[in-house]
Amino acid sequence: MSKSKIIFYSIADSLGVLAYIFLLTSFLSNAEKMFNKPPEFLISTAMLLIFVFSASVTGLLVLGRPIHLYFNGFKKEAFTLLFFTLACLFAFLVVILIILAILK
Repeated sequence: MSKSKIIFYSIADSLGVLAYIFLLTSFLSNAEKMFNKPPEFLISTAMLLIFVFSASVTGLLVLGRPIHLYFNGFKKEAFTLLFFTLACLFAFLVVILIILAILK
């Protein structure tokens, strides 16, 4: 796998995680308006299910392709892709924190 493909996949996977987090936080921010006052145990159940689902989705986006590459013999490329994906996610985090600091 070429270096440009690795960079492309890392950016695409990172943007997928960012988009998923954005959609989920948008939903959770408006959930109180969408649902009246549901029973507390349903809220707890829904939050735990969202947590498990989110861990699965983000885990698949971050680790899926590197694991596939690793088991197909592309070990160096797998670790490089994982590193670049995590670096992109960290860069997104830094940008968001800077935006929050500016908006303060």
